[in-house]
Amino acid sequence: MKPALSLYLDAVRFTAAMVVYLGHLALASEPSFVSPGFSATFSGLSACIDEAVIIFFVLSGFVIAHATAARPTTPEAYATARLARLYSVALPALLATLVLDMLGRAIAPAFYPPFAPQPFLGALLFLNQLWYIDVGAGSNGPYWSLNFEFWYYVLFGMILFLRGWQRVAAVLATLLVCGPQIALYSLLWFAGVGLHGLTQRLRLSQGLGLGLFLLGPVIFFLAVNHPVPGEAFMLDRLAWLLRDSNILHDSVIALAFGMHLLGCHSLAAWLEAPLSAIARPLRWLAGSTFTIYLFHMPLSRFLAAVLPTPPGPWSGPLLLALGFPLLLAIAAVTERRKQPWVRLFTAAFAPFRRPAQAAPVGGTNHLRPGQPPPGHAATG
Repeated sequence: MKPALSLYLDAVRFTAAMVVYLGHLALASEPSFVSPGFSATFSGLSACIDEAVIIFFVLSGFVIAHATAARPTTPEAYATARLARLYSVALPALLATLVLDMLGRAIAPAFYPPFAPQPFLGALLFLNQLWYIDVGAGSNGPYWSLNFEFWYYVLFGMILFLRGWQRVAAVLATLLVCGPQIALYSLLWFAGVGLHGLTQRLRLSQGLGLGLFLLGPVIFFLAVNHPVPGEAFMLDRLAWLLRDSNILHDSVIALAFGMHLLGCHSLAAWLEAPLSAIARPLRWLAGSTFTIYLFHMPLSRFLAAVLPTPPGPWSGPLLLALGFPLLLAIAAVTERRKQPWVRLFTAAFAPFRRPAQAAPVGGTNHLRPGQPPPGHAATG
């Protein structure tokens, strides 16, 4: 992967995480976060939270495709890498949500949903969005997307390592277990996989690349602010299947981001100098993306519970000033410390390891010597 594109992906995933974070803090419908001036300033971000998650899905498919194409891998190594990435942040986030919700509920019970232990077990196993279950883990609303993301890793692994009828049967069985919602949105995740393939094969002129780079955000803005043609018809006719999801709108968002990223790939030479100048802080901030995404809601709600009530103009800025440094500190012991999890899953898969079963995957590793591939986003 071109270094400039890698840095740009880091910038995109950090920006998307901050959109989700600030958008949630600005939600006027959240009684614990009411802050008139802050909400007015960032209300536009509140309208883009779902779109940011769609960007995470596309970006995740793109990065996983790159990671598996850059070097041969085995089923055990693939599973180890994906599970270590997930559980290094997901398990601490669930534990933190349990503890912070318990403490916060004792202080401000009105800020919290009723406690139920079962959703936490379901979240740990990524079962809470199968079919139409839609169960949240306490105050950690953003965790829902990991219940999609996990199954996309499973599907991609099956496609990567299985062959023939076994691949078809395994994929169909998994989609049947997941249900229509996860199955439909897998198209957006796999669009990221296809986008990675296009960047390896297409050679766009810089003029066309610039056009795509600029047109993508225009389409994104239009889709956020205006109904997509045919959207109401689809929602009306397929409400029994789609429920509260809007796959047509989200597909347009994915298309817009894909166009922008394809254009970015062709303009990498132009982006090299400005992005290289901020490479170190950018990579460091991007290394906190998953933690920001998964910890910000339980942490922010707890901070709101312990701060003086009722919330006022000061509460939004104060929640951000207290919460953001804490999230960066938490990232230092979660996603920046994946090696213990890698060792754990490596040991767990050791009895199944078959050294000769490296998957023949295509692609060329364009990373600089010693440069890590970009991490995947949270779904998220």
